[in-house]
Amino acid sequence: MHILSLENEVIAITCSWCKRSYHNKVECFSSQCFEKSCDRGDLKEVIVPPTWIQHSNQNQTRKRKKVAKRKKRRLFRIRPVPLDDGTWLPSQPLLVFVNPKSGGNKGSKLLHTFCWLLNPRQVFDITALKGPEFGLSLFKKLASNLRLLVCGGDGTVGWILSALDRMNWTKYPPIGVVPLGTGNDLARCLGWGNSFSDEPLAELLNAVIHETSITYLDRWNINVEANLRISNVQADEIDKAAQNALTLTVMNNYYSIGADAHVALQFHHSRSANPQMLNSRLKNRIAYGGLGTIDLFKRSWKLLHEYITLECDGIDLTSKIKEFKFHCILFLNITYYAGGTVPWGNDDDEKYRPSSCDGKLEVLGFTTATLAALQMGGKGERIAQCTHARITTNKAIPMQVDGEPCLLAPSTIEITFHSQVPMLRREKKSNYMPGNLKKQRKISKQQRSSSSSQVPSIPTSYSLPVLLTSSIDYNANRDNLERLKVAALEIGKIHVEAETELDIVRQKVEKLIADYSNSNIGSNNEWRFLDYVSSAEEGVFRVHRYQEQFMTLSDICCLEECIMILNNTLVRRMHSSNEASNKIKKNVSDHDICLNGDTLHITFQCDTNEAHL
Repeated sequence: MHILSLENEVIAITCSWCKRSYHNKVECFSSQCFEKSCDRGDLKEVIVPPTWIQHSNQNQTRKRKKVAKRKKRRLFRIRPVPLDDGTWLPSQPLLVFVNPKSGGNKGSKLLHTFCWLLNPRQVFDITALKGPEFGLSLFKKLASNLRLLVCGGDGTVGWILSALDRMNWTKYPPIGVVPLGTGNDLARCLGWGNSFSDEPLAELLNAVIHETSITYLDRWNINVEANLRISNVQADEIDKAAQNALTLTVMNNYYSIGADAHVALQFHHSRSANPQMLNSRLKNRIAYGGLGTIDLFKRSWKLLHEYITLECDGIDLTSKIKEFKFHCILFLNITYYAGGTVPWGNDDDEKYRPSSCDGKLEVLGFTTATLAALQMGGKGERIAQCTHARITTNKAIPMQVDGEPCLLAPSTIEITFHSQVPMLRREKKSNYMPGNLKKQRKISKQQRSSSSSQVPSIPTSYSLPVLLTSSIDYNANRDNLERLKVAALEIGKIHVEAETELDIVRQKVEKLIADYSNSNIGSNNEWRFLDYVSSAEEGVFRVHRYQEQFMTLSDICCLEECIMILNNTLVRRMHSSNEASNKIKKNVSDHDICLNGDTLHITFQCDTNEAHL
């Protein structure tokens, strides 16, 4: 709550969450307003409630075996719990990453405004935290409903995607973009515009909720191997500054070789030497244009065709490069390039129309003249559309991946499909009606089904053992996962997809329990899932029944290990079995011994009782 006062007199009162303001008058505000629960206003669908943020107990000293390097304990964690009225809001929690260094001083201004409009715990300064990993790890268990908003350039978006790759997220949240960079080609492609135009952030957040649909972005692997076939004379001529690997190995926007990468490399060196001179979008574009003009007359890479071979989908296209004597080769994944140009052009034929989610790359060639003409509406020379490309160089040549340039030593470069990630496309502004959101979700599902039919998908079906543990073992070993696994009982295996929601997994597990012959397990509704991955450094935690509709299987377990469940009634039933075993007569008629995994199961049978140890 914020209070506006003048000379010790309260004038107005504003709620920190819903942002409603009241005059300090009886007819406008009264003490009864404090008793009403806040609905968090128009942005309730994206604001993380304060009740979801729980402080960690600093006095606990939980440890895990086989962890060599300890992680720094977090001061708080995210635990979704139902609100006072029993609802589960927000339905689309939004995580905001801001790069304050982008867009002049706009990034830092956006950071403060987002902290005011949203919960400050869901807004992160990506530079102060040295990356997005901290924020992503906090909200990983909400991956199935989470959305990301990235405030920065195309490089910042790539930074987020690379972090998701390193953290092994099996399901990526859709990503929206607030364009603060220099080129912003990806933001243009997704309908977010070429730059941020000081739109009120409250309207922007409402647009994220009501004016976006989910599309997909192809990503490509770029594998580099040294070219060992060059002669000794050529090897002696290699520039000492040449690298043996690219700065980035996964491409999101484009990859180019030759003249344009040469200009990008010069600009990179200039900005590194004088960062204070190139600290705004306008200055960057002017410097980039000046370097490009100089290269237009020098034609530094007019002999590129003599140092390169190209193969697309198994077809050798080197002859076309030599015929046109290209100075630059471009592999384009999105529609826009170099600050808003459209080098492929608009194609009426659906077969050749470029798309960021068709599983194909557009390959184009340029001379320095046609590169300069791009800014005036010119087009490149189309070489091919392909799903696989192979380039071989016999000279150190400038190259760039998503704007990150380098001078690469003679190499063989292979481009292959990596994955598809969901992105938020901003549609044209329209009056929001309750039915619109359902329609957009329906369209996004159709897009997902059509794109999955075109691009080879990675299998995500797993056969996982289900381990059952008692509350005594859980309380004693919740800080030691390996010991808890040893004490647990394997009741069988289920076949399930990685991103299956837990309420569906529950049905499969209940069927497994019903088929299991051990009567000690108890009724189907008396067990809970155990989460041992989202906060691994802090221990193993129970998953509340209400949380199952918001979480998937990959949120709580390692897909290469097992599913763990807890039965609170198992202790009582095991005690009753132990009492029965004490009454067994000495002359046992039969006994069975079975070794299952790492656990030894011994069953004693007599005329009246049976005990499971």
